[in-house]
Amino acid sequence: TTKLSAVEKNAPLKPALSIKSIVYLLQVPLKDRDITRYGIDVMLSHGVSVTVIDVGDIVLPHLKHDRSHYSRFKGFQLRAPRYKRDFAREQSAVEQADLVVCLAQSQGVSRRNLPVMRLIAKAGTPFLIWSGALMPAWDTDLFYERVDGRITKFLQLLLTKDYLNSVISRLPRRWFGIPDAAFMLQSSPGIPRSNPLVGPNTRQIFGHTPDYDTFRKEKRKNPIVRNQAVFLDQFLPFHPDFIDSGTRSVEPGPYYAALRGLFDRIERELNLEVVIAPHPRADYSTMPEVFGGRPILNSTTAQAVLESRLVIAGGTTAVSFAVMARCPLLLVATRPLYTVGIERHFIDALSQALGMPVRWIDEPETIDLSNIFMFDESCYNDYIATYIKSPESPDKPLWEIALEAVE
Repeated sequence: TTKLSAVEKNAPLKPALSIKSIVYLLQVPLKDRDITRYGIDVMLSHGVSVTVIDVGDIVLPHLKHDRSHYSRFKGFQLRAPRYKRDFAREQSAVEQADLVVCLAQSQGVSRRNLPVMRLIAKAGTPFLIWSGALMPAWDTDLFYERVDGRITKFLQLLLTKDYLNSVISRLPRRWFGIPDAAFMLQSSPGIPRSNPLVGPNTRQIFGHTPDYDTFRKEKRKNPIVRNQAVFLDQFLPFHPDFIDSGTRSVEPGPYYAALRGLFDRIERELNLEVVIAPHPRADYSTMPEVFGGRPILNSTTAQAVLESRLVIAGGTTAVSFAVMARCPLLLVATRPLYTVGIERHFIDALSQALGMPVRWIDEPETIDLSNIFMFDESCYNDYIATYIKSPESPDKPLWEIALEAVE
């Protein structure tokens, strides 16, 4: 068979939909960066009426959802139903939309998102799902890693497992009346991800990571490189994903102390000011001194990277900004972090993919900063082609690609 380019894959077979109104369903609160990341700005620029429905209280009721900033969003409707009965009243909005972008699922139907998926099905509106940015080791076997060959962990998993969710996720979704997703937007060029909501009636749309759009937008501003290093924070001791999965993370005291020790060395030996690019879901308002009083930036991560001479990061998809900027990267971890969940797989896989060692910041005597500004150009190029953007994909915003393919 002939291999199709990304452009050919996305070429419309026939006019499918005329998008005048669209509903986004989110499982975590909308942030400023999501306006671009989810293509809301693209839809509004095309005259599409946008409604965003935050269903976090329904899908993830055990997490804290901060919506104190919602009043500053303008140009589209934004609602956050607190209970399932409140969400049921949104059926008419979903029915009247031309398309639903369902971001309230990550891998098919679950016990938590079942009310959301059933409402979409009942409304009969075509829906699009999205496989966002991926990174090396994204497909690690979670069950095997959680057990890790230890009987105590196996027994713990048996006692804490959500068996109802396990059953629901394995049953044919058509038993619940849930049809194929109309569209699947893929953002990792080298490794298209599967999803149980994809079926024979699903059209695949091939794009790139949204970080590519953010990076390109910031680079057009011609940022000035400063005498600084930026740390790409992951909020690891308190990350909501660990809370959601019941995974015990690292102790904050030793973790932040090790980071401060590294930052002190970089400032002293390399004469670079260390600044912090906080995780989008991080809240340091009650602990402003964990980084030793260093600036916690309000700018985008892309801007911070483009203004820096060195990037410091762990196992995060945000390393893509350093790769696109051709900026030297210091890959860091602690020994306790290496044992948290599947973090060791992300760390090891990034080290291999980017051709650089892991620096153990809780073992400062092992860290050599003499060749810190060197990186492997070929590894960076391969990483871009696999995880960021294919040379064959259209050179336009991700959600422009999606909207054109849908219509």
